[in-house]
Amino acid sequence: MRLGLVLGMIVSPVIMGIIFFGLFVPLGIIMRMFGRDELRLKTTSRPSHWRERSSEQTDVDAFKRQF
Repeated sequence: MRLGLVLGMIVSPVIMGIIFFGLFVPLGIIMRMFGRDELRLKTTSRPSHWRERSSEQTDVDAFKRQF
C-alpha cells in the first residue's frame, strides 16, 4: 500500500511534466512563431475586449429545445 502511494507521488508529476513540456510548450512556441493571439490581447486600440454580437444571435427562441 505504501509503495503504491510513493510510486504515485513520484510517477504522477513526471508524467504530467512530460505531457506539459512535450505538448503544451512546443504548441505555445509554434503559436508565438506564427503570431497567433487567441485571446486578442495585442489589439490595444479598443477600450474593451468585449465583442459585439449580431442581432441574429440574441433570439430568445434559440435557447429553447437546444437538443
